[in-house]
Amino acid sequence: SPPMDVQIGKARYPALEEITSALEELGKKVVVINGTDLAEKAGHARTMSVVMLGAALAGGFLPISQELLVESVRECVPQHTVAANLLALALGQKAFSGAP
Repeated sequence: SPPMDVQIGKARYPALEEITSALEELGKKVVVINGTDLAEKAGHARTMSVVMLGAALAGGFLPISQELLVESVRECVPQHTVAANLLALALGQKAFSGAP
C-alpha cells in the first residue's frame, strides 16, 4: 500500500508521464515495463524482481552473461519456482527488447 503521507493526501505519487518526461529530459532512453503484469504472466507476482533483472540484462546493464544469470536463478530460488522465475526472466528480456 502507498506510504501514509500519500494515503492521507499530504503527498502524491507523480504520474508515470511526469516521471518518464523528467528522465527523457536528462537525455536518457526510458523504457516503461509493467513488471507486475509480466510477473503475473510468469505465474506469480513475486517473480517481478526477476522480470526486472531480465530487462536489465537485455539492456546491457548487468555485467554478467545470460547463462550465468539463468544458473543463478536456478540455484537461488526455491526449486518449485524455477520455471516461473525463468519465464519471468525471459518476459523481462522480451519486454525491454521489444520496447520502442
